[in-house]
Amino acid sequence: MCFFLRYCTHNFDIKSYFCANNAFMKKPLCTLLFLISAIIVSGQDLRTAPQYFTAMFYNCENAFDTIHDEGKDDYEFLPSGTRHWSRYRFFQKLKGIGKVIAAADERRVVDLVGLCEVENDTVLTYLTRNTSLARLGYKYVMTESDDPRGVDVALLYSPFMFHLIGHESIRPDYKGTPTRDILHATGVTFTNDTLDVYVVHLPSRQNGYEGERKGMQVAQGLKQHIDSVMMVRSCPSVIVMGDFNAEIGEQVLKRSLGAVPAFGKKEQSRERDAATLYDAAKLYDVVANRKVESYKYHGKWSTIDHVLVSGNLLNKETGGSLPSSSASVQGKCTNIYTDMENSGVYNHPFLLENDATYGGIKPFRTFVGWKYNKGFSDHLPVFARFLLKTTSK
Repeated sequence: MCFFLRYCTHNFDIKSYFCANNAFMKKPLCTLLFLISAIIVSGQDLRTAPQYFTAMFYNCENAFDTIHDEGKDDYEFLPSGTRHWSRYRFFQKLKGIGKVIAAADERRVVDLVGLCEVENDTVLTYLTRNTSLARLGYKYVMTESDDPRGVDVALLYSPFMFHLIGHESIRPDYKGTPTRDILHATGVTFTNDTLDVYVVHLPSRQNGYEGERKGMQVAQGLKQHIDSVMMVRSCPSVIVMGDFNAEIGEQVLKRSLGAVPAFGKKEQSRERDAATLYDAAKLYDVVANRKVESYKYHGKWSTIDHVLVSGNLLNKETGGSLPSSSASVQGKCTNIYTDMENSGVYNHPFLLENDATYGGIKPFRTFVGWKYNKGFSDHLPVFARFLLKTTSK
């Protein structure tokens, strides 16, 4: 419980996890400190609370354990499989993922972490309890889909900054080969904002038109679910993050989800007209149109990992429009927002390596072909940092 102290003060140093790291700190004392800190924080306003809230997404690229899951085609990642997936390699993989998440913010813990290509509960249990994340207190929810390979999506969350209300798996209405479920989680942030968070991994387009059509159908079902949620929220605040296997201008995002870039070229849109409000019923991509992109395939960089947010999470001042079916409200709506300077692709040097084939650099993968490469993933993480809003006058 003493983890709570770290989030309620301005001391964001890892060393402040004294309750977890010192044997002499007994549980009754930790409980007492938790209660005292809760009383203190209840009397504070947002000016003395943490000054931002962060969400990130990471495609882990084949985070499998070493045990066969009945009915799943995971044989490639078994000790006897073609990749010789040993317990050592499994542990190193998860330690690497933990390192990426822990290093994503130098000042404090990332509050929400969307993940895809995680096999099961065993993987997430080890990740949150036996890596560098163990001291950070993460909880998680995940899907249990019918994907043939057995990979799923998940959400890690800090219970001290995001109070989970509920979650559900959305099964895509698709008659072909099963694909990953969509995870929908609802919770309340430390700023008392209710967020609806979706984590997605849309079908690959390796099968050409068939793959693209499948992705569009899954995305259309996702859009219908988001619309239904927005209709019942007095102030809809939606985050959709994941691997969409498509860039922002492609049909999956543009047509099926109606998503558009939140920002244009940096030199043209560093400051959006403050008098213009983003549409609360629309989804905006906050990582599009960046020089740094998240994925490299055959020598070409692109961004197929995205963080989409509804308009209320982009308006810098409190107050904003509601969906067209609701009455427009002037006044306080959400307490947080993101902008171009606080979102994008995380490209720390340890996540990259030289590209001997095509030149330049590329993501540091676990495997290159069939050769074990000791890396992290073929994707880079994407993120959005939400700041506290100013009060409109």
